[in-house]
Amino acid sequence: MSTTAGVFSETQLVSIQAKADAIWMDRIQKEDYVPQANVVKCLQAQTTAKFGELKNKNKERTIEVGWINACDVSAASCTDCTITGTELSTNIEEYYLNREQCAEIKIGENAFRTNVFDPEEVIAKGLLAASKELDEYWAGQAVTVLNASLGVNESDDGKGDVSGTTTYVLPAYWNADLMGYLHRVAVQNRFNSPMLISGLNLYESIWNAEWEKCCENGIGKFGTMDFCFDLFNIDSANDPDYLTYMLNKGALAFVTKAMYPDYTAANPLKMMDQWRWSMPSFGLPGVVYDVHYENNCDDGDYFTHEFKLKTFGDIFLNPVGCTSTRTGVLSFTCGEDSEE
Repeated sequence: MSTTAGVFSETQLVSIQAKADAIWMDRIQKEDYVPQANVVKCLQAQTTAKFGELKNKNKERTIEVGWINACDVSAASCTDCTITGTELSTNIEEYYLNREQCAEIKIGENAFRTNVFDPEEVIAKGLLAASKELDEYWAGQAVTVLNASLGVNESDDGKGDVSGTTTYVLPAYWNADLMGYLHRVAVQNRFNSPMLISGLNLYESIWNAEWEKCCENGIGKFGTMDFCFDLFNIDSANDPDYLTYMLNKGALAFVTKAMYPDYTAANPLKMMDQWRWSMPSFGLPGVVYDVHYENNCDDGDYFTHEFKLKTFGDIFLNPVGCTSTRTGVLSFTCGEDSEE
């Protein structure tokens, strides 16, 4: 990028990125830009699918996603001299990345002529805020996909009242003793590696158990299953209900891609009047956002600098759940079925 009046040079763009990184490393300043997106990290922790690279990324946003399929393995009589069996499949399918979102910021140079603030620092904080917005966009999408992917609980007795794809559990049962029931549900639904993703349900009980682990009971029964909490997205999306999801490992696959992963602020790609590159999300490990930068001359009077962070990706349900109703995702609502 050549040095042109009103245009940030590569050195300035790198400086902006460095300032954003420094703010993120500062314990006090960082707090303003930490996203509430734990539910996305929950999905990342259980994703086992393998992802291909973008296909024809200048025109399409398709990738190959693969899960191991061993649903057709069975036991039968056999002979010693021959081996015949079902061929295992990686079940690779091509998907289009449908979900996208942008977050944009803009500053005018005239505002900083007599301003004590450094414009590069202001933009750096703007990029942090934009990254936070996109992180939280994915959190909302995660809850949407969880609700759309619910299967039927095959354990239809005990403390849970199964109604469609929701299992209702009375408030009195939401304590450490509920773990025995949840483990039974996992076994009867053939969840080999379950995780519980929750909002407020059980949060305080587990918090107290963690602090009392020096005592006789300790974390106890709660420690027998992986828990993941998001206090901001799950309950707000399901209001007035309080939900807890049980997710089998590998049931969902969260993936995002960047259009310009080979370009950085130090080496941006020129696209007509814009410069483009990619930068990591500050709040979600492994997620990369595309950055678009351009400058304009507003009313022929002063230059403006405009930045856009863009994300696209998707969250896919494993298509090899072995039965149509066993998706690997269950939900439990704290309360009673109102339709009974």
